[in-house]
Amino acid sequence: MPALYPRQTGDWVGIAFRTGDPHNIKEDLIMGATWGPYVHSEFILGRNQMGRSYSAFDNKAGFSVSNSVYASPLWTILTFPLKEGGYQKTYSMILQMLDLKLPYNSNDLWQCCVKLALPFETELDCEQPTTWHKGVFCSQVSLLLLRRMARANLLDAPSSLQLSLETVHSRGCSPNMLFGILQQAGNSR
Repeated sequence: MPALYPRQTGDWVGIAFRTGDPHNIKEDLIMGATWGPYVHSEFILGRNQMGRSYSAFDNKAGFSVSNSVYASPLWTILTFPLKEGGYQKTYSMILQMLDLKLPYNSNDLWQCCVKLALPFETELDCEQPTTWHKGVFCSQVSLLLLRRMARANLLDAPSSLQLSLETVHSRGCSPNMLFGILQQAGNSR
């Protein structure tokens, strides 16, 4: 069942960021290496006060439906309204990606911390998820979805956001980097 989002109206997308646990060695390492408190992100497609969540999960599945509950203070959600028709088009993109059964990409996670190799890496084409054979990780898939939506003019967001979404390499986009990009656009709730 979709989670409840009491302060939302109309059609919107959101990215939920989960704060890491400093007592968890893996999460503490992620927070330190990516210079921020977040260790996971999820994409939310919402209509009024309801939303459906999607993400890529380490040791569980690649891109898939999420059952996370965002009532905890561990979560921060940044939202953007959608333009007319944006909900249906975004949902269609998500269904296509779910149908592909994309795997989780654990091979590129190190690039979120050490960006030296990024100039030599091929960027994924946000409009061609059928070419994402290696899979995606959580913040990478959120970035690619937002980039595709911005190109299709589905987001009601500042033009500076589209530029920021285009300039970051998805293989090096940690949850903390994505949060910084979206927060800079001034769309936190």
